[in-house]
Amino acid sequence: KAEEHEILLLPWTKIGIREIPLSEEEKEILDAEGNMPRVSCICTLEAPRVFPEVSEEPLPDPSAGQRVYEALNEGKEPSLADRVSFLAFKMILQKDLRIRYSHICAIQKDAIQGETR
Repeated sequence: KAEEHEILLLPWTKIGIREIPLSEEEKEILDAEGNMPRVSCICTLEAPRVFPEVSEEPLPDPSAGQRVYEALNEGKEPSLADRVSFLAFKMILQKDLRIRYSHICAIQKDAIQGETR
């Protein structure tokens, strides 16, 4: 539908959803099969409480990955320097993702424990 748009949110944004009765205007909206909406909600967003640490390691040449990709697509062997740089970049990225994921898990654990109290 023309009134639907993509919404991009920051990682770790807490989203609250509360169901409310459909308004008369919403009841007039029909999908392709003639069905009206099943639910109306009010959504609230809360800024992330914790931002993971950013790696202090300097990132290798980010364009090395693109050169490796291009070489492989052309059936060529990527240069040793590009392979080493790309693998170093991947290792730093994986480390940062592990840190960020652990923070997400900690936040979720806190939220779940808060709901069960």
